[in-house]
Amino acid sequence: MKAKAARSGFTLMEMIVALCLSAFVIIGVVGVATQMIRFHMESDAKNGVTSWNLLAMTYMNQEIQGSSTLYCPFDPSQASAHSGDPGCTATTSDVLSSCNNWSIQQSSVTGNGEINTSAGASVTAYYYCVTNVNSIPSLLRYCRTSLAAASAPPGCTGGFPVASACPYKPAPTCGAGNYVMVAQNIQRLNGLPYFTRADDVGGVRLRYTVGSSTATAQVPMPRFSIVDTKIGIGKSYTDKQD
Repeated sequence: MKAKAARSGFTLMEMIVALCLSAFVIIGVVGVATQMIRFHMESDAKNGVTSWNLLAMTYMNQEIQGSSTLYCPFDPSQASAHSGDPGCTATTSDVLSSCNNWSIQQSSVTGNGEINTSAGASVTAYYYCVTNVNSIPSLLRYCRTSLAAASAPPGCTGGFPVASACPYKPAPTCGAGNYVMVAQNIQRLNGLPYFTRADDVGGVRLRYTVGSSTATAQVPMPRFSIVDTKIGIGKSYTDKQD
């Protein structure tokens, strides 16, 4: 009697079952990997928004509060005093320009034009504007000061004469020259200008978002931060010229 030949290999049914099981495993692995990548991208977006928002507010809180004159935006009743100011459009503006140790209001008393409020004190001018950098709308900070370059605050160009330190505007336009990027992917809040004069606090109102509010396939839950706050400067509430 002949021995039955041993069977080798797999039957078609066994291969189909194996392929089905493998497919389930691969689908599960891909699903987990996709979720991990998505979580990582959302986490990066959230961290980026938080970092940019913190950086912008750190700069502006310190520098606006330390200013004594808000050139831009200005009170419309004082348009003649601000006719030559950089990029100003009355009470609302996409430009924020200020100076410390400087006054327009006091000049109306002395008749000497804009003046250094403390004789011999250093004067520092700040200028914030929004423009595209590498196709991304970004908030840029410019700064120049009458202090010597070695004593100038970080990111400030030093050595300017006191008489010509204020106001300041980058030439030929926002995005040119030396600046510090303080926020990236900045958007208008409800289509409003970024900066509005706020005489109720003797300062300015900031309104914008940091980060995109538009969902994408990679980031279905976009991360963004809304900024809507007021910052007072070092002047009297009733002083509409400064």
